[in-house]
Amino acid sequence: MSAGADATWLCEGPLERTRMLELNRAVIGGTALMYLIGLAALLVGGSVFGWWIVGVLLVGAAGGSLFRLFGARSLRPEYWLFAMFVYTQVLTAFGIYFTGGWNSPYLPWLAMVCVGLPSYFSRRGVFVGLGFTFVALVVASLGPGVPGDLRLARVCSVACVIGVVTAVGYVMMRTELRYRGEAMLDPLTGLMNRRALPERFDDVRRQALEMEAPIALLAVDIDHFKDVNDHYGHDRGDAVLRELASVMRIALRTCDEVYRTGGEEFLLVAGGATEQDACALAEHLRNAVEHARPAGVRITISIGVVSRPANGLTSDCDELMRIADTALYAAKRAGRNRVHAAAA
Repeated sequence: MSAGADATWLCEGPLERTRMLELNRAVIGGTALMYLIGLAALLVGGSVFGWWIVGVLLVGAAGGSLFRLFGARSLRPEYWLFAMFVYTQVLTAFGIYFTGGWNSPYLPWLAMVCVGLPSYFSRRGVFVGLGFTFVALVVASLGPGVPGDLRLARVCSVACVIGVVTAVGYVMMRTELRYRGEAMLDPLTGLMNRRALPERFDDVRRQALEMEAPIALLAVDIDHFKDVNDHYGHDRGDAVLRELASVMRIALRTCDEVYRTGGEEFLLVAGGATEQDACALAEHLRNAVEHARPAGVRITISIGVVSRPANGLTSDCDELMRIADTALYAAKRAGRNRVHAAAA
């Protein structure tokens, strides 16, 4: 596991942060399905408890979407995503409290959000999240005139489910993260590496085919990066690369993916981007990097852009990468710190 300056109490480093952002994008469809299933269950109970419980679910869905959006654009997405977890558990506890407390049919729902707790956060974050959930469980189960032994048995049963689900999820996620991180993530920046590109590109290509949309690649290279290492040292150069990765994440759209393909070389995959879109995105990124001064060093980047219809591409992105590299070399020959688009 990586650590250091990029670590927080919720996230152990850039590897975990990249996985968190990727997971945040990947689970959008599953989260929507979860809300639809929850809505069906609440519609059944609405005639018993009142239709306000449906409103609680809708408020939760809207708030969760905002937290995900802010997290995707933040340098520290773990704080936004943990806030989303707390927000969801508070709303769930609120609904449980007013639908019967310890006897509410929705009491086990506090366990659902805990399924994803180990997928997003560090061990400390998991323990804090579990502690908060147990407190929410106790508060939500309060109610007058309830036999204490019966309430305690019910609460302990649900707490057991929450603990087991979280523990199993934690072990599975840590194992998956170790093997996947070693294989597909760059340990310095936390970005995906070249080995991860073929499978991810094929997914983007299939989505673009369904939408009859193009795919753009942006080949990015730091100008005169050797001078940075020679002047400031390799440790400072590594810090520049780490902070540059964060700058790029913020500057890009949430649907774009960035890979570290070499020492100071990066590749951006932008599904659905026309050449005009891709050039505008590249210029925005170039300007953001020029003004960012990662690790206190002024750097610039050159970018080569290519966009092609998805129906003319195979699952192998090598040819498209060569075209983007050619455009990148043209940008460097033209004076660096600029964007060059490949000819159609």
